[in-house]
Amino acid sequence: MIHQPADSSTCAVRMATRQWRSVNGVLDNVVNVEAENGDPHGLIATGIQILREGWRQTSGWTPETTGAGNWPPDDQEVTVSLTGAQWSYVISCLDRWYDVERFGGASTSSELPLIRELVISQAQACLPGQL
Repeated sequence: MIHQPADSSTCAVRMATRQWRSVNGVLDNVVNVEAENGDPHGLIATGIQILREGWRQTSGWTPETTGAGNWPPDDQEVTVSLTGAQWSYVISCLDRWYDVERFGGASTSSELPLIRELVISQAQACLPGQL
């Protein structure tokens, strides 16, 4: 399951910082699991690219920056612009990690399905047919 951008059009999705931090955590978990397993699905590079974009767009972090930028307050709205392929990757990671939470015995009050629907609704509006 390799996710390469088929189109360079981007879509801006708005959400609360705490929601993007959940996305960031899910992406970080997926990248780490893939790294431990030798990246059999070729997911690491795209995951890292999206993580860096999110950090840059929400907290001003870049690889050239010494030290990490600070996250905005949890309730502050942030906007992250990604390609359709990148948003599809995010959605698949949210699905995957929600399954891990559910089958791992985590509380069913996870915010991941809500975040997934928020991403889909906004991304489909500006990238029709790309998700």
